[in-house]
Amino acid sequence: MNLGKKQTHYLREAHIDFTSFDIVDIAPQPDDHAVVILAHKDPRISHLRFNVQYRGKSLWYESLERLMDICVSMKLYRRTEANRVLKNFYETKEGGNGND
Repeated sequence: MNLGKKQTHYLREAHIDFTSFDIVDIAPQPDDHAVVILAHKDPRISHLRFNVQYRGKSLWYESLERLMDICVSMKLYRRTEANRVLKNFYETKEGGNGND
C-alpha cells in the first residue's frame, strides 16, 4: 500500500496490520493527532467489522454507520464528513476497488 507523507505522519499512533485491514478514512484532529478508521478484511466472517483508533485507543464496531454516529456525537467528524466517508466506502466496495 502506497501512502503519502501526510497520511504516514497521521498513522504514527495507529497500529495497523495492512494484511488484515483496509484504511477507510484518516481524519486529522487538533494537536497533531488523527482519527483512523479501518475495515477488517477477514474472509472467515460474512460481514465486515470496523475499527477506530484515536490517541492510542482502539474500538470495534459491527457497522460503519454506528461508528460514524459515535464519531459525530464525539465531535470528531461533522455529519457531512461522516456521510462522505459512508458514501465513499460503499461506492468503493460496490466497485470492487477496496474492501473485497
